[in-house]
Amino acid sequence: AITPHDTFYLDDGSVEVVCGMILFRVHTSTLSFHSPVLRRMLSPANLTAAESPNGCPRIVSSDTSVDFVTLLKAIYLPGFPERNKVPDFSTFSSLLRVSTKYEMPNLRAQLLETIYNAYPENFEA
Repeated sequence: AITPHDTFYLDDGSVEVVCGMILFRVHTSTLSFHSPVLRRMLSPANLTAAESPNGCPRIVSSDTSVDFVTLLKAIYLPGFPERNKVPDFSTFSSLLRVSTKYEMPNLRAQLLETIYNAYPENFEA
């Protein structure tokens, strides 16, 4: 059975996204604002053609629920990931995957800058 996510099943959301067996309900405008890939995925044409079992369009994503939660945290939660602090490897790799896949260059650049500053290339640095 598909289970609604504890945090990111928002009652006022305008689209449902299924990742594996987890159901998210989020805002098309918020996601579309942050990513051209999400904007295309959540276009009116795609949403009109989607089934709507709970009264709003449902899209199935190939992302893992962990990666999709990381993406939603980066979009919905100001200060995630914490600037100038290296995230744990799981979060780092998830952020790197979603920022690349969803064409979010600012998030990707911030993440890589944090890693670069934390792990200099030479002994002097």
